[in-house]
Amino acid sequence: MTDLLILGTDTDAGKTTFSLLFLHLFGDRFDYWKPLASGVSDAETVSRLLPQVTVHSPVMHFAEPVAPLLAANRAGESIPSAEELAARKPVTPNRLLIESFGSPFSPLNQTELQVDFLRRLAIPSVLVSSSRLGAIGRTLQTLKALAGEGIEPAAVILIGESDEFAARQISQHRNTGPAFSFHPPQERAPDGLARRAARQAEAVPAGGGAVSARAFSRPNTTHRSLTPPPP
Repeated sequence: MTDLLILGTDTDAGKTTFSLLFLHLFGDRFDYWKPLASGVSDAETVSRLLPQVTVHSPVMHFAEPVAPLLAANRAGESIPSAEELAARKPVTPNRLLIESFGSPFSPLNQTELQVDFLRRLAIPSVLVSSSRLGAIGRTLQTLKALAGEGIEPAAVILIGESDEFAARQISQHRNTGPAFSFHPPQERAPDGLARRAARQAEAVPAGGGAVSARAFSRPNTTHRSLTPPPP
């Protein structure tokens, strides 16, 4: 029983979409925290769509929809060090679903990358990638770079239209853990989210709380592509 870190290959990979689907199923066991954010508030989105979930405020949020470091520079503010940011992780009786921003290798502050912060968390993670064209190379490049930092995501989540070929290739070449295809809800509204989460519940590791590499890589789950009927 531990926290879970949501990584993404890049901006708009689908991290918040996966967080919403996961929390709809397991929000009684997980709180939500996005330490740094810019632009539209993902914390507010989670609170609006999943009012039953405890949402912790980010350490810093910038209104301008650009990279947090750029937004901080323009606002004349400084982003804390990776060590300080990790020390400010909320203390809660539940587990935390922690959503990162952008890519693991996005700049965190003037001297560090976000991956320096992610390493300090030292918790299981999943990597989210869009299933759009280029998914294989984009995902494998990120996985290889993360491995060089000692981070091994327990699973890969492809968000978007199902791509059987991409999921199989990613699973084959990473050799450690499954790849899942998740279809996003057709609309970001409570009803649409509930329908999509219910149809894809089987793709989330059994129990939700056993978020560990062992849970994600149990036998016979090398790849599972979900193609639920439309709402």
